[in-house]
Amino acid sequence: MVEETVATALRLSEKAKEKLMPEITRQVKNARLDLIRVGVSEVKANENEGLIEEAIVTYCLSKLGPDDKREAWAESYESQADALRKSRIYREKNDE
Repeated sequence: MVEETVATALRLSEKAKEKLMPEITRQVKNARLDLIRVGVSEVKANENEGLIEEAIVTYCLSKLGPDDKREAWAESYESQADALRKSRIYREKNDE
């Protein structure tokens, strides 16, 4: 479950994870929608495949991570999303 991976990346305690899990779940959904928005196929964006999951975790870190690192995480996510969008196996046309 990608939400657990995000919680681990955020280095949350069990108590903090429990409290933040609704927000993590919301941000995971937002990340998937953003990948679709930039041109990743809906099918691929909704998989928990390695590169997709890594982009989702990075997106969540850009939203929920330490304030002083969010901009760097956002830039990393943009780069990952762009690479996925440009990859033939992740593009919308592949769903046809």
